[in-house]
Amino acid sequence: MRKRTVLSLEGQVVTAGAAVQWLRDGLGVVAEGLLPPGLSGFDPALRAPEHNVEAARALMARAGYAGGFDIEYRSWDSDEFRNSGLLDLVIEDLRAIGIRIRVAMHSATDARAPLANRAHGQIFCGNWYADFPDPDNFFYVFFHSDSTAIPGVNFHSAELDRKIVAARHSNESEQRSAIYRELDEMVVRDAPVAPLFHERLFVIHAPGVRGVRMSLVAPPVRYHNVWCEQA
Repeated sequence: MRKRTVLSLEGQVVTAGAAVQWLRDGLGVVAEGLLPPGLSGFDPALRAPEHNVEAARALMARAGYAGGFDIEYRSWDSDEFRNSGLLDLVIEDLRAIGIRIRVAMHSATDARAPLANRAHGQIFCGNWYADFPDPDNFFYVFFHSDSTAIPGVNFHSAELDRKIVAARHSNESEQRSAIYRELDEMVVRDAPVAPLFHERLFVIHAPGVRGVRMSLVAPPVRYHNVWCEQA
């Protein structure tokens, strides 16, 4: 499992692909872009930047942060990212290039409250389960100027909005796929967020249970299509 670290434009989201192996025992697919396999626009040839500490240090110096900087992560008692050990991986990776993360404990409400403001100056983790299996449910939700579903990202532009809306209005599957491939390439190039992994689910059932099919969105199995074979 290859490991990588990507720093976002506002120091908001980082990721270590090794989390799939270390924290989830391989039950996941390392995310090269934002789109998971199976959705329109997913490009199996897309590759995120490799883990390269020296290159990251050089970029930090070019940005005027040769000595690094301090940034806050607000946590709470039931924070799954801290409790799972994921945050420790993020802290370790970023410390290597001079970014020092200070973990502060708050209530869950107070911890996330600053993310509603632009230039909040914090690093944060999050997860996203699409409400319906279409790439619009990723790019509009994350990046369109009118979306308030995921606070904290604050990565908007008129050109980005135009592309997202163009994909929404198109009835041509090839055209939509091309736009979403371009948007996913943007995620890799500009790193407004750094995707971690896509979950891999398994459904265990007896041999006589038939009709089990996995779904891209919850619930993972529609049981009205499941039936039992007579012994």
